[in-house]
Amino acid sequence: MFIDEIAYVLFAIGFVGVITLYMTMSVFYNYRKNIKKKDNIDIYSIISGGILPLGAIGIYLFVVSLWGQFTWPLPGSYNMLFFDPLMSLSIVLIGFAWSVKAKIKIHYVGLFSLLVGLMTIDYGITGYMLGLTQSPLAFMGLFVTFGIVGILAFPVSLIMDNQPGKTSSHPKIWFALVLLFWLFLIMATVIALLVAGASLYPHLSSPP
Repeated sequence: MFIDEIAYVLFAIGFVGVITLYMTMSVFYNYRKNIKKKDNIDIYSIISGGILPLGAIGIYLFVVSLWGQFTWPLPGSYNMLFFDPLMSLSIVLIGFAWSVKAKIKIHYVGLFSLLVGLMTIDYGITGYMLGLTQSPLAFMGLFVTFGIVGILAFPVSLIMDNQPGKTSSHPKIWFALVLLFWLFLIMATVIALLVAGASLYPHLSSPP
C-alpha cells in the first residue's frame, strides 16, 4: 500500500526545497537592502509566511514516517533507510516552524539539521555500499545533496539569527556559505522532483 505514496513523499520533499529557497532568498534580498543602513531586518515577518506550508509538510511527513516505523511496509532494511531520515526531516521542519512562530533563535534547529544532514549522508553511503538501490546515482545524489543542505543550514541559521556584516568588516565567508546552501538546495530539489516524476507512472500503474 505505501509504495504508491513514495512519489508524493518525494514531491513533498521537493516542495520543501522550493519553499525554502524562495524564503531564504527573500531574507537575503531584504538583508542586502538594509545592510547599508546598518539596520536589522525583521527575519520573522519575512519567513512567517513560509512556515505554514513547511510546518504542514513536516506534520504530513511525520505522520507518514511514524506509520512506516511501526508497520514496516517496505522490504526489510529499506524501512530504516527511507523512514529514519524522513522522520528526522519532519522534526526539523516542525521545529523550524515552531521556532519562527515563537520568535526564538532558529540556530538550535539549525544545529539539529546539521546532525540530521550528517546522518542522512551516512545512511546514503551505507545504502549505496550495500547495493540497496536500482538507481545508484539518483539514490546517492538525493541523500548526499540533502545531507549537505542539512549541514549548511546551521551556518545559514546563524546568519539569519545574527545578521553579520552590518559594519564595514562584512565577512565574505558568510556570503559563500549562503551560495553553497542555495547551490546544494537547488541540486537536491531538482533530484527529488525528477525522481518523484520518474516514479509516478510505475506507482500509479501498479495493481491495487
